[in-house]
Order: sequence, then structure tokens, then C-alpha cells
Amino acid sequence: MGSITIQGSGFGLYGYLPAIIDYGYDSLLLDIKKREFLEKRNELIPFIEKIIWVDSIKSIFETVDSVVIAVPPNHQPNLVYSLLNFKNIKNLHLEKPLGKNPDDSEKLSNFLYQNDYKWHVNYSFIYSNWFDDFKEKFSRLDNLDQLKIIWKFKSFQLRNKVFNWKTQFHSGGGPLNFYGIHLVALLAYFGYEDIIYSSINKSIWIATFLGDNIPNCKIFIDIDSDEETFAIDREIGLSKKINLINFKNPFINESIIENQDIRCSLLKKFLYKSDMNNLLNYSFEKKVNNLWIKAIASY
Repeated sequence: MGSITIQGSGFGLYGYLPAIIDYGYDSLLLDIKKREFLEKRNELIPFIEKIIWVDSIKSIFETVDSVVIAVPPNHQPNLVYSLLNFKNIKNLHLEKPLGKNPDDSEKLSNFLYQNDYKWHVNYSFIYSNWFDDFKEKFSRLDNLDQLKIIWKFKSFQLRNKVFNWKTQFHSGGGPLNFYGIHLVALLAYFGYEDIIYSSINKSIWIATFLGDNIPNCKIFIDIDSDEETFAIDREIGLSKKINLINFKNPFINESIIENQDIRCSLLKKFLYKSDMNNLLNYSFEKKVNNLWIKAIASY
């Protein structure tokens, strides 16, 4: 299965680490400095002895063939560029967004394409358990219908008054860049190419997406809401509404890896998915980026 490492703390460790162990890579190498983080998390302690601990990041990079990169988007491009010196590294599993803004993301996707990496980006909704069901329902929509996507929750940062890059628009955070980018990618997948309205503030993003011969799609995201819901509705005319997706949150129906974050099984699917085609991901990233540019035009 090959050897892999994780660059990043936090979600990189409590999210990706259990997924990698459960997936069954031949070896997982980590910087010895990350051991203390695991020792403080009861759910991660059982994994400590399954990891090869190394005291040199350079040694790790000289050994592995795959890297998970789960660092802030303002750090991700430079980290990826530095890996070019290690010819043994062929596979990159990247977190969204690729960069803190569309310009940085475009430069990084160009670099990945030109250097012929196998890579993909964790736009989680595309790997979710409900995606195939929605894909089938979407294929039966009339282009005169209208889609409405509502996603409301209170983010960890706002709930706990933790103000870091995930709350800062210019660092790649906020309701669009960090959360809404999942919906941007989802709608890019289904052929949406334009945005005719977009309004963003510190906690809310509202937008209307258009595409050829598909229904217009309105989205509403509130990351500082006391209500928790994720719903996709089909609206027919002025009075008829059909619910297509309706969950408390978009990850709630994922399979559970025992005692781990609910998103771990989704990350396992992301790692397993054989979609690391350089050209296809480069082309898809351009579609995502073009929509992202249009979405932030009003900020």
C-alpha cells in the first residue's frame, strides 16, 4: 500500500491519522514532535505504537511516497513547492482550499500539473455518503426547477471564541473560503459555471449559481447560527418544494470508525478514491477556482 506521512496538526492527526491506520498503509511515518499531541488525546493513544516515529522531517520526506497535507491554506503552497526536491514523493492528498485565495490556488494547481504529481483535494461533499443519492436525484431535475441549499451551524471557532485563520477571510477562512468552498466544488462538479449574486460577511454567505440546462441554485450558509441544518431542496414553481437532502449536518450519516471523529470514514474514502488523475484534477480545480473568483467579487 506504500508509505505515507501527515503534515499538519489538529485535523491532520485526529482526522487523517485514524483514517490512514484503518485504510491500511504499509507504514505511517510521523515527526516525533507530534507524539505529545497523540498522548493527550485518549482516542489516539491506541495508534501510537502503530506509527514509525522519526526525529527528522527531511528523513521522512526522503522515505515516503505519499503525503497528506493538512496545514492552513496560507502555508500549503510553499510546503508543496518544497516537496519537489524529493523525487520519491508521488502522491499528494491535499486539504481545501489549496491556497488562501484563488490566485494562490491557481498557482499551486499549475505547479502540481506541470510537475506531474498524482493529487486530489478533499472537497468533502463529493466523498460523502449522500453524494451518489444526490447525483441520481440531480440527473432527474428539470432545468426550470430551482435548487436551494441551506447550511446552518455554529462553527467551533465562533462557539468557543477562537479567532484564528479559519475566521479570517484574507487567510483563507470564513463562510466562503473555508466552509462554502465545499459547495463551490459540489456545484462545479454538477456543471455550474457562473454566479450572478454573491454576498459575504463574517459569518454568512449567500449566492446564486447558474449553469447551462440545469436549475439555478441558491445557497445560504450561516456559520454562526444557533440552528443546525443541512438541506437541499428542489423548488418547482412558486409553491411546491421537494426535499432532496435533509440532515442535521452534512457528515452525520457517515460510517463510524470506533471512538473517532465522524469525518474519519469520509477521509478514508478520500484516501481510497482512485481519482488522483493529474489532468482531470487540474481541469476540475480550474472550474472550482473560476467560481471562487466570482463568489468573492462582492467582498
